Amino acid sequence: DSLRPISDRWKELLRKYPHMTETRMNSPADPENPIASALYSQYCIIHELVTELSLFFKDLDGFLNHGEALSHQLMSKGQMLINNEVPDKWFDTAEGPEVATEWLVEVARKVDVIDSLAQDPALMDKGIELSSLIRPTAIIDALRQKTAKKTGIPIVDLSLVFAVAEEHENAIYVKDIALQGAVMQGNKIAPMQKDDSIIIKCSTCSFSWEKISDSTKTVDIPLYSNEMRSKFIVKLPTACHGDPKVFAFAGAAFILNR
Repeated sequence: DSLRPISDRWKELLRKYPHMTETRMNSPADPENPIASALYSQYCIIHELVTELSLFFKDLDGFLNHGEALSHQLMSKGQMLINNEVPDKWFDTAEGPEVATEWLVEVARKVDVIDSLAQDPALMDKGIELSSLIRPTAIIDALRQKTAKKTGIPIVDLSLVFAVAEEHENAIYVKDIALQGAVMQGNKIAPMQKDDSIIIKCSTCSFSWEKISDSTKTVDIPLYSNEMRSKFIVKLPTACHGDPKVFAFAGAAFILNR
């Protein structure tokens, strides 16, 4: 009975997302578009996880409601789930909350978003939440390939350009980034004078790959997957006020703000 809450949560999510367990794609929406290919790869990975979850919860339902024997999978993962913890293999595939019932909700959200983007990559133009993806760096790398292909600039000559509340050519726009350990002054970061634990929601941010010709003062600020900073994603060259060294001492960081 200790597993009933998570079993009930799974059934609830299947009702809310009736197509979650369906696999409707067998190739990228546009094989010539590196971003479409990267999204399709994430689509395959997340649906492989969902297939494993479906089999697990089918076994669990059989055990709880139909008197079936404990399967090896139920025995190996059941104890963690009884404690409302996420098995490591599942969490490594799709990061999210550490509480299992909440993690399932996050997985369902990721499936819904990734399904939509993989089927229609043009939806990226409306802006995305990087936290909805399972491999954010894959999308950033694919953007570099797409930019090189479109502009003819050699990929080695392209540098990542990150900006807050600015438009850039060939950019993707991200809506779920927050700043910790610094403040925003205009479209640049500035040293924080008091409580560096405050999290400041950023305006929509742009990621683009460009051939850098000027010497705009920037500082590399790490982007993490959450405010616990448990998973590093990428360093973001960020326009700043003041001495760039100050931000390293203050532990400034960007985080994905779910």
